[in-house]
Amino acid sequence: MKELDKVLQALMKSKVEVVAQKATKEEQEDFVEALIENKRNKIVQEIREEYKAEIIEEAKQEIQQNVFRQKLEDLKELMMSGFILAFIVGLAVNQVTDIISFFKGASSIQDITSTIIITVVLLGVCLLFYGYSFLKKAVEMLDKNK
Repeated sequence: MKELDKVLQALMKSKVEVVAQKATKEEQEDFVEALIENKRNKIVQEIREEYKAEIIEEAKQEIQQNVFRQKLEDLKELMMSGFILAFIVGLAVNQVTDIISFFKGASSIQDITSTIIITVVLLGVCLLFYGYSFLKKAVEMLDKNK
């Protein structure tokens, strides 16, 4: 705003000459200050109005880019965790199928013991993975809100 102040000072010097004929030095300074402030406010307001739409558009574009980037990160994370979780759930379903086969009489008790242990472990891994994902997202959201 230094340039604006220089322009306003030059403009006011010409007006001071008119006022100088009828006002005291203190009144002249007050008058000049008031005129400068008034002109500055008008010019700043005009500049704001002129560039308001442009600034709003730039802000919208930046927000859209951030939202797009966040969506890509979320999609990448969802695909990775979804693949891993789907694989583990698929293994667990196969183990449950073996347990069902045992109750139908197709398997012996020696075969089913390891199957039950594997099933419990896989279900535990699924629950731990889900809990970890949930807590990770919750912590990220809390950090963003701070």
